[in-house]
Amino acid sequence: MASSDTSVVLEDRRAVVTRPFSILRALVATIPYGVVLGILHDEGFPFNSRNFEANAVVFAIATVLWLGYLVKLRRTTIFDPEEGRVTVRNLLWTEKSLLPDDITALIEVVDGRTSYFKIAPRKDRFGKGYRFTRSFSGADARLAAMRATIIPTIEAMMGINQNEVAMDDIDLERPKWYSRRDGQFTRRFWRRSLLFIVICLPLIASGIMTGNVYAIGAGSVLLFLCDLLPTSKIVLDTDEAVVRVYNFLGLRQQRCIPFAAFISMHSTRHTYNYIYMMTTLSMVFEDPYKDVQLAATYFTGSLTRLADETEAIVLLGEQKVGPQA
Repeated sequence: MASSDTSVVLEDRRAVVTRPFSILRALVATIPYGVVLGILHDEGFPFNSRNFEANAVVFAIATVLWLGYLVKLRRTTIFDPEEGRVTVRNLLWTEKSLLPDDITALIEVVDGRTSYFKIAPRKDRFGKGYRFTRSFSGADARLAAMRATIIPTIEAMMGINQNEVAMDDIDLERPKWYSRRDGQFTRRFWRRSLLFIVICLPLIASGIMTGNVYAIGAGSVLLFLCDLLPTSKIVLDTDEAVVRVYNFLGLRQQRCIPFAAFISMHSTRHTYNYIYMMTTLSMVFEDPYKDVQLAATYFTGSLTRLADETEAIVLLGEQKVGPQA
C-alpha cells in the first residue's frame, strides 16, 4: 500500500515516515550559534591565549548543541509489526526504540495554523512526545490523507489502541483533578473567577460608597465580561451522562453536551515565532458541539492524568445510562 506523500511509505509489513530536513529551522538555529562565534572571535579565540580554556568550553558546548539540533531536524520513524517495535532515527543515530504497549496513540498536534503528528508515550501522551511528520497546513490534501487513512492504518498495523483508559489505575472515589459529589464531578477554574471578583466587585463597591459613576461603570463592564468570556466551572454528570459548562463565576450554565457526542481528548501546542507558549487540553465533541477546554499549562506532565480521569468519568457515565438506553 503506497501513499501520495513521498515522505510516507506504507508497505504490507511496515510503515516508514520521514520528517524532512527543515532548512528554515536550520537557519534560525544557526543565527545564535553565529552570534556566539562572533563573540568568541572578538575575544581573539582561538589564537589569543587569554581565557583560552573558558572560550574553548563555550565553543565546544555551542557547537555540540548546534550540531545536535541539526541532526534531529530530519527524523525517520519505522513502524515494524514483525519486529514488534517502533524505531525513531535522526540523521546519525537511533534516538528511541518503542514497543507498541509504550504508545498511547499517534496524535495530531495543532501548532498555530499547521498540524503535525507525534507518537504519544503512554506515561506522558500530552507532552512533547516524538514528532514524526512534517507540518501540514489545514488545506493540505496530505493532512486529510493522514487523518483518514495513514494514521489509522499504522495504528491498526501496530495494534495501538487510541484513547484506551486503564480504569484500574483511576480512583474515581477520590479523583485528583475533580471534586466529586455523588455522580457529579466538578472542575473549577478558581483563578479566572477570582480575577474578576478581586477587580470588579471592589470597583463597584467603592463606586457606590463614593458616588463615583466611572468606578461603577468599569466594574459593571468587567462583571459583564465575566459572564461572556471565562469558563469558571465544568461539571461531568455521570447520572445524566452530560457535560455542563458554566460561566459567570459558575452561576450560569452556558452549554450542556451529552457524553455520547464525546470523541477524544486533544492537546494543542501553542507557539509564537517558534517559541513555545503553552499547551491546552480539550474534550473534543461531534458537530455541532464546541470543544471544552480543561486546562492550559506550560508543563504537560499533569495532562495525562487529567485526560485519563476525564475519560474514565465519561466511561462511567456511559456505563450507567447504557442499560437504560
